[in-house]
Amino acid sequence: MPTATLPTTQQAVQLVGPDKLELNRTKPVQRPGPTQILGKVECVGLCFSDMKLLHQFDQHARKTPVKAHLAESVLKTIPSYVPDGQPTVPGHEAVIRVVEVGAQVKSVKAGGRYLVQADWRDLKTDKSNGAFGY
Repeated sequence: MPTATLPTTQQAVQLVGPDKLELNRTKPVQRPGPTQILGKVECVGLCFSDMKLLHQFDQHARKTPVKAHLAESVLKTIPSYVPDGQPTVPGHEAVIRVVEVGAQVKSVKAGGRYLVQADWRDLKTDKSNGAFGY
């Protein structure tokens, strides 16, 4: 449920290739699906895995396509799933303020502040057997 008028775009630093960063000033803000939340990032840390992703880019385990557990149609609903050479926003350990929740979300409320591990999933890829890309 929306709590306020949301912008249609946001700024994001994106990895666009090995050792290449760009500022995207017009990255679309995606509304949450029925089981998703939308959070405004208040702070984010970059860790060793982000530096590894910066250097390896499309050779990093996080950028390999998911092989099992989710259909392609479901993967397309996950904004952070950007395999291969697609631009990627670094940072997966963040503090967010929830600004909108999907209709089926019951345990998280708009306005709440949370520490999140944003890309953890039990999805098998060619280069990993556990957490999404790691």
